[in-house]
Amino acid sequence: MQNKFTPIIHYLLYSFINNLYWLSSALIFLLIFGFNNLATAQNIIWDKTIGGADDEELATIQPTRDGGYILGGFSESGKTGDKTSTSKGDYDYWVVKLNADGSKAWDKSYGGKGRDFLMTVLQTQDGGYILGGTSESGKSGDKTGDPKASANTDGKYPPDFWIVKISANGTQEWDKTLGTTGYDYFFANLVQTPDGGYLLGANTELGISGDKTQASKGSTDIWLIKLNAMGHKLWDKTIGGSGPDHIADLQVTPDGGYLIGGSSNSGISGDKSQASKGFSDFWLVKLKADGSKLWDKTIGGNLDDGIGVVQQTNDGGYLLAGSSSSGISGNKSEANLGKPDTYDIWVVKLKANGTKEWDNTIGGNGREYVSSLQLTQDSGYILGVLRTPTFPEIKPHLTWSRRFRVNTPGRGLLGSETESRRQQTMG
Repeated sequence: MQNKFTPIIHYLLYSFINNLYWLSSALIFLLIFGFNNLATAQNIIWDKTIGGADDEELATIQPTRDGGYILGGFSESGKTGDKTSTSKGDYDYWVVKLNADGSKAWDKSYGGKGRDFLMTVLQTQDGGYILGGTSESGKSGDKTGDPKASANTDGKYPPDFWIVKISANGTQEWDKTLGTTGYDYFFANLVQTPDGGYLLGANTELGISGDKTQASKGSTDIWLIKLNAMGHKLWDKTIGGSGPDHIADLQVTPDGGYLIGGSSNSGISGDKSQASKGFSDFWLVKLKADGSKLWDKTIGGNLDDGIGVVQQTNDGGYLLAGSSSSGISGNKSEANLGKPDTYDIWVVKLKANGTKEWDNTIGGNGREYVSSLQLTQDSGYILGVLRTPTFPEIKPHLTWSRRFRVNTPGRGLLGSETESRRQQTMG
């Protein structure tokens, strides 16, 4: 049976590919939870509108070591507006580098003749950047690898994962096409490993095919692919139980291993060592540097629970943040705050040995999904939250908020911060 709860990364990716207009009705919140100190008032420093004549979608923003920012997404525009490159095909990867004051340093497009959707941009140890997403292009344009699957009857290719390494000024250094012989939509995350290589986390429903060397564990499995610094594949691992299991986040841990956070519908089977708590549970998996499993933990209530993001904390424990429709049951100590079949934010703190330290439910009567999590200097946490267009009052755990909205196609990308009486939009 298909998992009722879909982790936020997969939900957004389906929406990007199948209905790019969906996000125009979504609202993204940044919530800061200072469990020890109250946050101070925030003021607008600057805001920028960035775009071309057609459709652009922003997928990620990251700070860079020079004090600026790197923006990554995909664009249908040609050489218009802020876009200095011609279109390579349909949608292209689009990367924009900003200076600290928000002025544009450069922008670059990468793509083949089909649709290419950039989902992740990460600054690398050498000062360049690694790009990760999905591609429906054949060997064309900037894409040097052949697709893993044959073309459909309409001549279009099923999506593969496409990794592109660029220099500090955006020059393409290499690219790598990875995938199975089926549809590889479920790109989750890409991290740089301590040896200078990369680890890609995704989901797959297929067995041994293409770059996948291990058999399926269940209906949907977690798939990890380890690359060296030049993009050559070193190994891949399939992780899962007998049911649908999804990865939402992937982190490198201080011991050189990896931490996977996601959701699971499996009982005790395959790599899953603990029984299911409800329909879907938080699933945390700790791996060694070679991809072998150290341990796994199942955390949940009586209904749907799924991790969106995970972080290791300074005390050696773990902070999990995701969405939950469960009431007080299992590991969940607080009631659902919304209407039936709605999701609240559920934050769970684990000790280093995996035992629960505390949990917190945050939300209103709509649906909330976590998209990002960072630790703050005052020992609090900042969450990025996607919400439906209903805005009830939030529980008093909220110390301040920032609201963003993704633009309708053709209007570019706009980002600014809100004050309590000022509406803020992204695009």
